[in-house]
Amino acid sequence: MNIPFDELSRVFRNEVLRYRNAVVLMFIAISLSVVFLGVIWPQNYKAASLILVDHEEDHSIADRGRGGTYGGNRFCPDSERAH
Repeated sequence: MNIPFDELSRVFRNEVLRYRNAVVLMFIAISLSVVFLGVIWPQNYKAASLILVDHEEDHSIADRGRGGTYGGNRFCPDSERAH
């Protein structure tokens, strides 16, 4: 049973108009359900991050004298830095 699209759309439109009150009530019920669910859903979230650092590369840069940061390099303090 292959119904052309134009006939199917016409039948759908007629059924929606015929049962318009039921369609409106279903729309309102679904909309209010989504709003209610949004109100009772927990409003907090938890996030985490992990930063991986390659310590070998940091030592080699600090040993060459180019890895200093503000207040010294935390991986190679000023007292241990090669001058």
